[in-house]
Amino acid sequence: MKKITSGVGVLVGLIFLLSVSPAIADDTKIGVIDLAKIMRESEAAKAAKDELLSDVEAKREVLKEKETEARKMEEELKAKESVLSEEAKEKKKEEFLESVKQLKSLRDDMEDELKKKEARLLGKIGNEVKDIAEEIRKQRDLAIVIERNAVVIQGDAVDITDAVIEKYDAQKE
Repeated sequence: MKKITSGVGVLVGLIFLLSVSPAIADDTKIGVIDLAKIMRESEAAKAAKDELLSDVEAKREVLKEKETEARKMEEELKAKESVLSEEAKEKKKEEFLESVKQLKSLRDDMEDELKKKEARLLGKIGNEVKDIAEEIRKQRDLAIVIERNAVVIQGDAVDITDAVIEKYDAQKE
């Protein structure tokens, strides 16, 4: 049902856009921006992504160390299984299972932390790019700026992506 409703909404919107007077349409300048290109090519966005990736690598190293410790505990348990008393075996097994549980908890916490950090980073970059795009929109007297992926067919739209990248990188220097 949602698909039908949204499809009808899109159809109504297209009919509205097509019915706009050509005189009004001639005066209206539309800008487009390619956010993916900004994330790929902007030095400031690359630096922010690199910072996030270095944090990911550091957390992976911590996890790798903890996994190594857990494997050693497991190997030790298997190696000494035949000589340990039932009570000692049970204690070692509990220690190992607790280590595995802590490792899983640490991994989950790190993943959550990284997801939140990534969301904050993307939000920050998005807001900064939005502010710059708004400045350029005003300077170039554009009625609206649309993300390139939202545009099905592009006529005389003004692509401001390169100008945004240039200004964004200049702000971050």
